[in-house]
Amino acid sequence: MNVVLNKKAFFVALIAIPIVFQEAMTSLNLTPIRYVDELLASFSFVLIGWHILTRRKNPKIYFLILFGWLFFAAYSFFFGMGSSYISEVLQMLIHFKFFLFYVLFRWVFLNKRCDSQFETVFYWCFIVSVLGIVLNVLLGDRFWGIFAALPNTRDGSYRYEGFQLKPNDVAFLVSLWFLYVAFKASLEKSTIKIAVAFGVSLVLLYLNGSRTALLIYPMVMLAFSFLSLKYRLASILICLVAIPGIMATDYFQLLLQKTEGNIGEFSSIESSSYIRAIMIYNGFKLLVDYFPMGTGAGTFGSVMSEGSVVYDQLGIGSMSFFEDMWGVYDSNLATICGEFGFVGLMYFYVLLPFSVYKDVMSLVGEQSYKVRYVRFYVMSILFFGLFVSVTNPFFMYQYNSTIFIMAMFLARNLALKANNRFGHGVS
Repeated sequence: MNVVLNKKAFFVALIAIPIVFQEAMTSLNLTPIRYVDELLASFSFVLIGWHILTRRKNPKIYFLILFGWLFFAAYSFFFGMGSSYISEVLQMLIHFKFFLFYVLFRWVFLNKRCDSQFETVFYWCFIVSVLGIVLNVLLGDRFWGIFAALPNTRDGSYRYEGFQLKPNDVAFLVSLWFLYVAFKASLEKSTIKIAVAFGVSLVLLYLNGSRTALLIYPMVMLAFSFLSLKYRLASILICLVAIPGIMATDYFQLLLQKTEGNIGEFSSIESSSYIRAIMIYNGFKLLVDYFPMGTGAGTFGSVMSEGSVVYDQLGIGSMSFFEDMWGVYDSNLATICGEFGFVGLMYFYVLLPFSVYKDVMSLVGEQSYKVRYVRFYVMSILFFGLFVSVTNPFFMYQYNSTIFIMAMFLARNLALKANNRFGHGVS
């Protein structure tokens, strides 16, 4: 594990760390940090335009992002139900944060020759985050008091969130760390490292209380079962032995009961108090009612949608969630369905993720030895991200964008390890 911060790693850290720990820094009155994500997204947008204007050959994903932005912006301007052009432009920038951050990190990866330093910065983000969770456990309410934040609880129990100050944020970083360590250890044929990473991550997620983050475990088992007969047999054995034991625990029963309750909210959506269910239901309702393009940017489930006429049209505008804009952004899937409809769903959930996958693989080495490991690693990250987006902000959230993109570029380290271990050169 390389944790030495050299000059190149410092350059990557200068971009990543203000985003990963933005909440804590902002709460300590480091005001400029609040706007760093908008500045980086704007720089990336200018970078795309500059490259297209000044270079003959550009990555296809540049054109795809620019075309998509212009297409959805034009639709929102002329046919959308937004309150103003300015809010629509700002919301369009927010919608494309994941892909704009991808372009930015891609530029760093190639032009600053920092490809090997992503691992260093990623590990440091993880180490500091774990330290934050430990301090959160030890200090309790005093920890939240330092950052003028309220404790996050579920069913009377604290959800320890560390310096991220949001439980799911730190949980997704832990999940991605486990995913990377597990794939790296599998190339080293070290089941001990996989077991240790599993144990550490499980303890951290238990303290954190995130349910969505637990999806990483079946995803890793599924990926490994495709990669190796040995892992396939191990996965079956784990399912037969470990899962019944886990299901018998009080903690699992509590999670299951809570999840069943949330799913049950969809059957009585009119009286539901679960904001994610309300957003997902109405997002798909708008997808059908305004087929195929939705109601336009800044109208439903987005930062700029406050006071939108769409909420009143749906009969939910008077609910406290929408008056206070609390939890309204939690489902990125609902936002895309409502604002951009079926076309947006295909663009954000099929076309762009596939293009990102192809682009990452072209950068990290399609011809590397054990390339299947690299492919399944990148696909696992993308599928995990799409699952996350159902009940969390993803494409339009700078934190998730940063940690998922950094994790994707760690695929280069997997390719290097595979080639070095088995005696093949790397391109």
